[in-house]
Amino acid sequence: MPTPLKVPASLKAATPLKVEVLTASGCAACQHTKDLVRRMVDEHEAGALEYAEVNVVEEIDYAVAIGVLSTPAVAIGGKLAFGGPPSEKKLRRALDAALEQAARTHAPLEGQKP
Repeated sequence: MPTPLKVPASLKAATPLKVEVLTASGCAACQHTKDLVRRMVDEHEAGALEYAEVNVVEEIDYAVAIGVLSTPAVAIGGKLAFGGPPSEKKLRRALDAALEQAARTHAPLEGQKP
C-alpha cells in the first residue's frame, strides 16, 4: 500500500471531507467504482476523507439535487464530481484539489490560532 498522502497541518480542514459513491442495485460498474473510491480514501491521511455509499433509489431527492443522471456517480463534499466511473488518476486529482480547497476554506485567518 502506498504511503498515505499527507495534508500539511496549515491546510487541514476541521472535519473530514465526505466522498460519496452514488449507486443502484443492478449497476454493473458500481462495485469497481466503490472499490476505487474506498482505496483512494484509505490512501489519504486518516481522518482527511470520509467514505459513504448512497443508494439513489432510497435517496432520489438528494441524487436529483446534486445532478446525478446515472450510476455510478461520485460526489465530493456534497457536489457531483463524476457523473460516471472516474479513472484513478482523475479521482486522485479531484480528491487532492477538494481537500486543498476545503482546508483553505476552513483554515484560520492569518494571526489566528487553529
